[in-house]
Amino acid sequence: MQGFRGWLAQFQQSRTSLGDLARLAAGDPAWPDGPDRLQTYTDYMERAGASPAALQMLIDAWILYAAHEEAPAAHTTGR
Repeated sequence: MQGFRGWLAQFQQSRTSLGDLARLAAGDPAWPDGPDRLQTYTDYMERAGASPAALQMLIDAWILYAAHEEAPAAHTTGR
C-alpha cells in the first residue's frame, strides 16, 4: 500500500482544500511517512501550529482515504 501520504499526493493539482493539504504534505520534508494512523498526522499538524480548519481538512481527507482503502476489500467478497 502507498499509505496516506502516497494517496494524498494524487490530489496535488486539485484546486480544493484537499489539494491544498496535498501540496502542503508534498512540500514538507518533515511530513510523516507513518505510522499510517490519523493520530500521526494530527499530532504533527498540531505541533506545527495548524489552524482548526486545516485540522478539519486533515480529518476529512483521512475519512476519504479510509473509505478508499476499504473499497477494494468490498470488491473481493464478490458482492
